[in-house]
Amino acid sequence: MFLNIRSFLIGIGFMICSAVMCAQDTKSAASYSYKRKGLVNTQLYIPNAIGSNFVSDGMKVKPGFKLSALGRIYPKVLLGVRYSLFEAEVTQPEYTGSYERSRVFLIGGDIGYQFDLLPNLDLIITAGGGYVSYLGIKDDLDFRDSGGAIWLNPEWSYSIFKWLAITAGVEIRADYLNIKTASQLEGNFNEVTYLNLGSGLRFML
Repeated sequence: MFLNIRSFLIGIGFMICSAVMCAQDTKSAASYSYKRKGLVNTQLYIPNAIGSNFVSDGMKVKPGFKLSALGRIYPKVLLGVRYSLFEAEVTQPEYTGSYERSRVFLIGGDIGYQFDLLPNLDLIITAGGGYVSYLGIKDDLDFRDSGGAIWLNPEWSYSIFKWLAITAGVEIRADYLNIKTASQLEGNFNEVTYLNLGSGLRFML
């Protein structure tokens, strides 16, 4: 847990330092975007649990979707919210418990910074935290485990029109859950780390 938090803080520090170093706006074809108030992202979301935990050891994760909205509080600084949802099928219940599938959703807040790389190509790095819920389902019964999550999400976009862009990104995410289990198993159940991929469309408002 502490290693993930340290990595997250290092990532935040890198983003802040980069923002300071690039504080002078570069003139490019993307400069028109600063006149817009914000953006909305819709993405195909491909979760990938890494390390040893109940998701990576006992589930087959399916693609989901991510929706986020960011508004400009300064020309290159953005603030917003995100929502993501995916499902997973239990393949080895000895690692997960006695249920058939899980539905995982997240809602939280983002802060980000935009970098202009090339004409029509930019990079937005966002970081944030929020609430995460794992809904376990078996037949007509369900139960819920919940907790918090933090993430760091670099995302590239290529503008097709002034109002539309194609996006692709990677997300480092750590979920911290409040699951009561034997002390020797807490590491497998109470922390899940993901390296997620996403691709979709961005609408500039």
